[in-house]
Amino acid sequence: MAAKKSEMNRWKREQLEYFKRYLGSFHIDSKEYQIIMKGIQELEKSL
Repeated sequence: MAAKKSEMNRWKREQLEYFKRYLGSFHIDSKEYQIIMKGIQELEKSL
């Protein structure tokens, strides 16, 4: 079970890195930026 949790956390960290890089494609005031930022924050809380 610990291995599965470790793998899930690794996957989450990889996704966070990807989305943080992707976030730079949008203007900070855009709707898309806000949606992605909210998702990043929720994913970070789940780690």
